[in-house]
Amino acid sequence: MTNCRRFIGALVVLALSIPSAAMAQVETAGEAERWHDLAERLEPAALISVRLKDGSRTRGTVVGVGSSTMTFAPKTRIPVPPRDIRFDDVASIERTKQGMNPGAKVVISAASVVGGMLAIAALIFASGID
Repeated sequence: MTNCRRFIGALVVLALSIPSAAMAQVETAGEAERWHDLAERLEPAALISVRLKDGSRTRGTVVGVGSSTMTFAPKTRIPVPPRDIRFDDVASIERTKQGMNPGAKVVISAASVVGGMLAIAALIFASGID
């Protein structure tokens, strides 16, 4: 009797898992179409961040959009060739903003320090004139 219950239980689990697997494929296809539509509507040279289903994340621009893939040019310190990313592999696409490069940050910091030192020197000089 216990073998019969186990067999029936296994059949019930199998019967319940088949529709969910089919629905997962349908949801994935619909999700891929949504990412395709979003990538097509991006303006040229838009900076985006793409997170893939394997957990990796990269920033860059969309160079071209095909039926099932997009050609993506990663923004890296050392230029790399564009690569194709399948819409089925995309977990999210987010628009990002271009930040300041490190050289500009150093120049602004140095100018702030020099300006502060000149202001302090001017105050010391002005107080010694009395």
